[in-house]
Amino acid sequence: MKRRKAKSVMGKRAVSSALFAACCLSLFVLGASMAEAAAPVVSSSTAAAPEEPTYVYSAASRDPFVPLIGGSLSIQTSVSSPEKEPGLFNPSTIDLKGIIRTRTGRWAVLMSSTGDRFLVENGKIRDSKRKPVQGYVGIIKEKSLVLIGPNNQVTELKMKRDQEKEKGKTK
Repeated sequence: MKRRKAKSVMGKRAVSSALFAACCLSLFVLGASMAEAAAPVVSSSTAAAPEEPTYVYSAASRDPFVPLIGGSLSIQTSVSSPEKEPGLFNPSTIDLKGIIRTRTGRWAVLMSSTGDRFLVENGKIRDSKRKPVQGYVGIIKEKSLVLIGPNNQVTELKMKRDQEKEKGKTK
């Protein structure tokens, strides 16, 4: 009995598929015949083939952050020159901007006084091009970052808000 149901279901699917295909074919044929009837008859010797217009966008790419209407938006950014080595790292000019806690651990975001950004992840310090900074290791604590450099030079960085809180407590 199960086989009969399976055959009847398959038969119904085959019939519905055939019916759908027949409807689509008839609509296609009907549409083609209507298009032929509606198309004006033009002899090829008397009428020139109309040229389709081609559109070419030749403008240079624009900055999406500059407003289209109104004045220009003035943003001061520090552009690092291409001659500058991106891995130049000096702990005395670095500020700790934030510590990010993720499932895999902590990340620290650093910024130098020249505007270069660095990321500390799993003890490795990387520059803005994700290249590792040689000679330095970073240990991320709860609210600070410890940098260990060449000759075991230790520098502890804290965020500005935490430094201000400590100054307020010592006074």
